[in-house]
Amino acid sequence: MLNKVLPSDIRVIAWTPVRDDFSARFDCKQRTYRYFFPKGTLNIKKMRIASSYLIGQHDFRNLCKMDVANGVVNFVRNISDVRLAPFSSNQRLPSPIKKSSSSTTTMEDNSTTTTDQTDQSYNMYVLTIVSQAFLWHQIRCIMAVLLLVGEEAEEPEIVKDLLDVSTYPNKPQYSMASEIPLVLYECEYDDITWIIDEVNMQETVSTLQSKWSEMSIKSTMLRAMLEDISSTANVCITSQSNMLLPGNKPKVYKPLLSRPTCESLEDRINYHNRKRKLKTLCESD
Repeated sequence: MLNKVLPSDIRVIAWTPVRDDFSARFDCKQRTYRYFFPKGTLNIKKMRIASSYLIGQHDFRNLCKMDVANGVVNFVRNISDVRLAPFSSNQRLPSPIKKSSSSTTTMEDNSTTTTDQTDQSYNMYVLTIVSQAFLWHQIRCIMAVLLLVGEEAEEPEIVKDLLDVSTYPNKPQYSMASEIPLVLYECEYDDITWIIDEVNMQETVSTLQSKWSEMSIKSTMLRAMLEDISSTANVCITSQSNMLLPGNKPKVYKPLLSRPTCESLEDRINYHNRKRKLKTLCESD
């Protein structure tokens, strides 16, 4: 019934009864985000090394957008799993309505190898990050830094540096990665048994296949155009991943740790405390 009134790109695939005080946000035990991206000229090996430093409990104030105005002053989060792996059309990801099994931190690149560098640059990859809770824009900030590592503008150890808030308490200024490839893929709950309607699932698959056909046709048309132009002009350009970091690239790259920084957490807290006191005084007058 819901799918008949929802937009075609939003589908309900399962449901379950819950208790009256159930909270989809606060009862969630684990969240999984995925970020899809083309290889382009990115150094995947270095990105994997950098992403491995995210595992465990850290203060992520330098890898998120601070939301102090809404009372968020604790930026310690525990990342339980990080994977960066090639994605292919015949690769099955864990079902979002079933609890996925534990997995290793890194995966070998099992994608088809080829001597054609241009062809490899179109290969798709997916970054998977698992945690009980995330901060505001945390994944997009993490991905922005990983992309800089992949471009070899930064070394993998930059992630370690940004997690060391005692040495680097102020976040360097940098743009977040694009929101287009980001997917909240799975939310896990205790004592949840999903109910699936077979007829509804068949209709949903059919709808999604139509969406896939439309987008795949457009993608194939673009790929054909690119191959024809590259062959005619005899050019080899691999800029597929450039759109992931918005803005114009500077002619001379400035390392993250040499850039101007944002206000520290303490400065932000003091600012909002003064603002609240001023508001209280104005209201009392």
